[in-house]
Amino acid sequence: FSGTSLIQLAQAKQFKVPNSYIESSKELITNLDLLSRENKIPEDWLNILQNIDAWRRPEKLARFCYICSKVSDNLRVLCDKLTQNFLATRNIDVQEI
Repeated sequence: FSGTSLIQLAQAKQFKVPNSYIESSKELITNLDLLSRENKIPEDWLNILQNIDAWRRPEKLARFCYICSKVSDNLRVLCDKLTQNFLATRNIDVQEI
């Protein structure tokens, strides 16, 4: 089974899976390719943050990074960088630009 087919199976109500788990799985599947790219460009980092709605709900970034840290140490390191980029971007005062 792929991650997507497991989600579809869960959504078909054959299994009672909490919506938060389904949502977390979707976020991981959607962003894993972007996060795993060898040569990431700034738009890749921003796309990941946009995909998980980190700008409006920063707790989703923490949840995403927690899940990634359980998958592999490499993803944990990449999520640390993602979090640093997120915090740096949030500290920019748009009024000054």
